[in-house]
This record gives sequence, C-alpha cells and structure tokens, in this order.
Amino acid sequence: MTVAATIALVSAVLAIYVAALAMRFSFAPGWGDQRWFALAAVTVAAYAVLDLPATIPELEGLVVVGSRGQMVMAGLHIYAWIRYSDLHVGAAPTRRRALLSAVPLVVGLLSLIPGLIFDGTVRAHLVVALGLTYRSAVATSFGALTFALQLAAFVFLCGRYALAWRRGIPHALVHLLALSYLLAMVVNDALVVLGMLAMPYLIDIGFIVPVAVVAYSVSVRFVGDARALANLRQHLERQVEERTEALAAAQAQLHRAEQLAGLGQLAAGVAHEVNSPVAAVAANLRYVLAAQRTDGAWPADARECLDDALGSTERIAAIARQMSDTGRLAMRTTSQEALPLREVALESARLAVARRGAARPVAVEVDPSLHGLGERGALVQVLSHLLVNALQAVADRRADGRVAISGEAGAGRVRLVVEDDGVGMEPTVLRRAFEPFFTTRAAGTGMGLGLAAARGLVLGMGGELTLESAPGRGTRATVELRAVRPAPDAGGAPLPA
Repeated sequence: MTVAATIALVSAVLAIYVAALAMRFSFAPGWGDQRWFALAAVTVAAYAVLDLPATIPELEGLVVVGSRGQMVMAGLHIYAWIRYSDLHVGAAPTRRRALLSAVPLVVGLLSLIPGLIFDGTVRAHLVVALGLTYRSAVATSFGALTFALQLAAFVFLCGRYALAWRRGIPHALVHLLALSYLLAMVVNDALVVLGMLAMPYLIDIGFIVPVAVVAYSVSVRFVGDARALANLRQHLERQVEERTEALAAAQAQLHRAEQLAGLGQLAAGVAHEVNSPVAAVAANLRYVLAAQRTDGAWPADARECLDDALGSTERIAAIARQMSDTGRLAMRTTSQEALPLREVALESARLAVARRGAARPVAVEVDPSLHGLGERGALVQVLSHLLVNALQAVADRRADGRVAISGEAGAGRVRLVVEDDGVGMEPTVLRRAFEPFFTTRAAGTGMGLGLAAARGLVLGMGGELTLESAPGRGTRATVELRAVRPAPDAGGAPLPA
C-alpha cells in the first residue's frame, strides 16, 4: 500500500471517530449543530476512501467511479458545512438561503451523470519528489465549472466566518483559519485534476484539519458548558440552602404567630366566658353594699343577690376546671397501662347516663379481648363526654334514638366508636368542633371546652380523636389508641398487640 493510500485510510478512521463523538454530543440540549458537523466528518471519511483508486494501481479501473463519488461527497460536505455555520453564526433561516445552500449538493449529484463532469478517461501524473503516480479522471469543461462553484462555496464559508469573527462570535477565527487552509487544499486538488499542476492530492489532509479544529472547538465548548453548569449547580445549591433557611425561619415565625393567635383566641374565649359571671358578682355586691351604706341595713333581697353572686363564682370555678382539663395535652407524665376497653366503655356509659339523667341505655358493643394503651381515668372522662354529647343530640331530635359504643381493631391500633343517630352537625360546625370555647348550645349551658379537652387527653395518650357527622344523620366519634396485649403477670408492662 502506498503512503498516499495509508494517509487516506488514517484520515477516514479519524473522521469516523470524530463523527461518532459529534453525533453523541448532538443529543445534548443546545448542541444540535453537531449533527451537521457529524455529517461533514462522515463525508470526509467517505471522500478519503474513494481516493484510494487514485493511488493504488490495482484499483485503476475504479478511478472514474471514485472521482464521481468524491464529487458527491464534496457537495454533501459543503452542504453540511453551510448548515453547520448557519447555526454557529446564528444566521436566520430563509427560503432563499435554504435554496442556495442546496446548490453544492445538486452540483455534486450531477457528477453521477456519465460524461457530464468526467469524460470517462484517466490521466496519470508522476510526483517525482514522492515517487508516487496519481491517476485522475479527466474533467470536462462543465466539470471545470463545477469545481469553480465548489471553490466559490468555500470562499463563501470563509467570508461568513470572517464576518462572524468581527462580530465576536466564539471560535469563529479558528473556523476561518481551518476553512482557509481547506480552501487552499481544494484549489490544489482542482488544479491537479484539471492537469494544470503536478502536485500530490492534498485534500485528504486538508479535510482533516477543519475536522480537528472543530473537534477542538467542541472540547473547549464542552469544558465551558461543564464549568458553567458546575457554577450554576453551586449557585442553585446556595440558593436552595438560603431559601431553606428562610423557609425554616418563616415556618418558625408562622408557628409562633399561630401560637400567639391560639393564645389570643383562648384568652378572648376565657375573657368572654368569665366576664359575664364576674359582672354579675360585681353588680350584686355593689347593690348590696350601696343599700347597706344608705339605710344602715341589708336590703330585703340581699340573700337572693348573694346566692346569684355565689352561682356566678361557681361558674368561674367550673371554667377554671375546664381550662385545667384542656391543658392536659400530649406531654403527660402519668403512666399508661393496658386498658380492658369493654370495662372502660361500660364505666363511661354508666357515668354518661347518670350525668345526663337519660332514660335510654347506651349500647356497649366492645369485644372483651380488646385492650388499648392509655390512662383509665382520662379515657373514661373522654368517652363519657362523647356519650353525653350523643345522648343530648338524640334527645334533641326524638325520643327513640340510639346511642352506641363499639370497638374495632386493625394494623396495631384499636378504635372505640361512639355513634348516635341524632341531629348531626353542619360542615361549618364540624370544622370548628375542637376549637376552645366554640359551642352551639345556649348561653349558660356549655362553654365549648369539652371536645378540646377530650382531644387533648387522647393526644396525651398517643392516640387520636376524630369526628364524622352530617345534618340529620347523626355523629360518629372515633377514639384511636395503640393496641396492646395485657402482660402475663399483673405487674408486667403491656405487650404490643
């Protein structure tokens, strides 16, 4: 194999490698121009392979065929460069520009017509300095014109990159130098083909230089994008950290604001509830004292006024007790035990019926095997309060209503469900049911602390209290606790269920 053939094969292998890299890069966002550069590199490889018959004597019969193929590859190569440069320099796509860019491709395809570009004969010329004999297809007059058109296309590309360089487009200068070098090689080979110059073909080397330059440009561009991406990632990480800290601070402020709002709501509720009995006490005492100072004797209705004042103070004391119950929330220090839920339910039902003075019994449907982790006194207080509410809801609707407490178990939890078929609650009432001092009862019949206290007690036992209700369909209150099994001996700790 000759030196020229070896150079051609090496050029083809390098061009294929660069084409594969460019195609791989083209799949990255913002790197679509590399598809056209990959096409340009592939045409370089094909052109170099088709140049082998010109330097290998055994392939002399393929010289004309190879020359025609080279003209096609040259046209496709120029077309790929034009499309690549359109994207590189930011040329706006127009119909006229698209038609002009296709001219080199059409000219190259014309070489496939027998006798149009090449007349079918082969001419040999010797390069004495290298000891090589080149065989070239003889070009027609029209063929010489097509060579001139291809040269004009390269001149156009050089001019485009010269303008891009002046506009400060990155890497435009290295593209200009590479294309200028390629243009010189094309001029050399065109003159050799036309028989006007006895030089070796240089286009194989000429093609490789622009490909290598663009590959270098791609590497620089890749490093720049990677550096920019790393800087952006660091910037985003700092922003995320700052925003996270700001969000945490905002959440803390919101939590404090919610606490203050809750405290304000609680204070307002306490003030509202206490204000009426305090006003009654003060009014009665002023009346009695004013009458005694005026007449020197107690007024006839003094006892009635004092009884009224005493009733008001008892109401204030009741409010204080309810506030104390409400404050028993999740952080409880009392010990918890495995509670037999049927016994707790029966005790709660008896208390509720006694407190309410209800004539109807409460149906207790709790399996004796169910045990939950909690505090007996607190759970009895919660269930009895829920049952009193249920009994009142049924009495407000009809005399034949039903109140029941049942037990359920599953997934390591047990549930005690208090159900009634009473008046139920409107959605707006249900949403506010656990708010302290929210009540729908008449003034003096309830302070709105019962459900709030009950939920606090259940939370303190590690459970949850939920309500479901609909107007006219009754209410369903569910107390959920951790399921346990009683220890084998009385003094042992409860076991997980």
